[in-house]
Amino acid sequence: MRVAIVGPFAFWPKATVSRRAFPLALSLAERGHQVALFVAPFDDPARSGKTVSVRGIPVVNVPTGPDSALNRLVVPVRLALAVSRWRPDVVHTFKVAGYAATAGLYLRLIGRFPWVLDADDLEGSGGWADVNGYGPLTTRLIDLQERHLPRLAGAATAASRFLGAQLVRWGVKADRVFYLPNGPVPPGA
Repeated sequence: MRVAIVGPFAFWPKATVSRRAFPLALSLAERGHQVALFVAPFDDPARSGKTVSVRGIPVVNVPTGPDSALNRLVVPVRLALAVSRWRPDVVHTFKVAGYAATAGLYLRLIGRFPWVLDADDLEGSGGWADVNGYGPLTTRLIDLQERHLPRLAGAATAASRFLGAQLVRWGVKADRVFYLPNGPVPPGA
């Protein structure tokens, strides 16, 4: 099976891709699946547009360009196009809001690939939006994505039982929510 894993930001310095998505990618590859990671490295611009291999897993860094309102719309399209060209059997996006989630929505709208969405944190109100001091408009947009996109995915994974229950409270059918705790981080990740 060809599995595309889509991350919301660079492999480094943040942990979602390197500590959550990548261990899953390695585990799938060790079981014989073809896996590629697709990321939007706005937080590591030197990698923008480059493909690297990490322990045999290709990491495709789509071009991000400077931070702008236009690029916030264009980068998810670039992610979706890169994934689509790779022709996966399934797409697993990480984070319920932002670039990866929006790319998952685009892929869902064109109807070509089964989509699984991962929740590893609360992102909007009561979560990272509050911690990072995002303004009310940004927080509202994140809330909209966080509460509605998981219902559009074919399935959802959750890093904790709490997040899994939260997804169900937001309307995801319980039989489509799967507990996927963080696994051990492989050496060199």
